[in-house]
Amino acid sequence: MEAVTITLTKPIPAHGKTLEELTMRPVTAKDIRQCGVPFLVSNGGNDQRVDAEAISKFIVNCAEIPMSSVDLLAPADWFAARGVILNFLMGSTPEAPST
Repeated sequence: MEAVTITLTKPIPAHGKTLEELTMRPVTAKDIRQCGVPFLVSNGGNDQRVDAEAISKFIVNCAEIPMSSVDLLAPADWFAARGVILNFLMGSTPEAPST
């Protein structure tokens, strides 16, 4: 798998710069250990939800930005990053999501 770059709809500050895109590296087993499994399953497996806190931690690790920058992402950008993380976890290699 290769890194995926997301063009942000709203630039964010990180590391003293203004970022207009995020490049996210593929998820590793270490990321899963540090961030947790980002799925919440209930009702016998019929109801699945994504754990927003775990996904945000994956974004911190894979985009190498601080949580304070993740907190400033526009919702559309957070969901685009979420999609990249979930695709990495499922083993697919999507094209960069459009936001």
